[in-house]
Amino acid sequence: MYRKFKKFGLVAVTSIMFGGCIKHIDLYLKNDCRMACKKKNKKEGLLRKIINPFLEIFDDYEKRTLYLKSDSTLEELVNGKNYRDKVRIKFYGTFGGFIGPLREYFLKDLVEMAIIYKDDVLLLDAGSIDVVCDREVFNEIDAILISHTHFDHIWHLYGVYKNLRKEGKEVKIYSPQKVPFWNLAKNVSTNIPKKIKSFEIEYIETKHDIKCYAYKIKVNGKVIGYTGDTAYFEELADFFKDADVIITEASLLEKPRHIDEKMGIFNRHMSPQSVIKLAKKANPKLIVLTHFNNLSPKKFKKAVEKEFERVIYATNGLELIID
Repeated sequence: MYRKFKKFGLVAVTSIMFGGCIKHIDLYLKNDCRMACKKKNKKEGLLRKIINPFLEIFDDYEKRTLYLKSDSTLEELVNGKNYRDKVRIKFYGTFGGFIGPLREYFLKDLVEMAIIYKDDVLLLDAGSIDVVCDREVFNEIDAILISHTHFDHIWHLYGVYKNLRKEGKEVKIYSPQKVPFWNLAKNVSTNIPKKIKSFEIEYIETKHDIKCYAYKIKVNGKVIGYTGDTAYFEELADFFKDADVIITEASLLEKPRHIDEKMGIFNRHMSPQSVIKLAKKANPKLIVLTHFNNLSPKKFKKAVEKEFERVIYATNGLELIID
């Protein structure tokens, strides 16, 4: 009897979670995206009051704008000054696959970010639909660069692409592998270009369980690195040497008791110790943590800070301006 009840409960919870995901995808595809954004913000406000005290889903950097100065110091900006002549990074999703479906059901913020310079926008991964709500950035997207095809990095790729089509934009998608959306096949290329508009692009294959690329983006004299999903390896630090910003996945705060090492998870993701190794050898001005598979990004940041102080963790809504 207990086994039947347990099985029924598991099926029910899974159905609710993924049913909710499908429902809000449909909302963004069929309805006006601005209306969908309003509904999402209302839902987010309610969850902020109910869930945040227990799970720390929101944090100190939520919806903030940080300015990275040339001397590596950070300043919080509160004025409305226009920084279009600066390189900017905006984060639309910061969580990964282990607990991703749960957070995706509530907040739609799997991993996604945009690098912006003037009117040029490069979208890195497409785990969130929230970029559609940011019309200033969304309308300027020139290309979508995918690190790999695990669901938490492409969960809303079709939704983002279809909304771009609705705006009359034909945007190319670049990925290490073909994406599992038959209706996007013609628009996906596995040949990563060396240059897209203002962005110069380099990549290296990472240590993951499927083909995955880490990207180095050069724009307006700034260098931004994005690890994708990976375990630490020496060549990665060499690849990102002296970058202005390294955006690194931060999946493994500690060894989860319920996950068997035979699954290989500990050989394909970054822990605080891995990030410290990367930071010390690559020596960027700033490390930005993202792709969290735990419910406490603050703990991950504190663990890294003990040996490398220039680190922050990203949240859905954080904008980073690079001087």
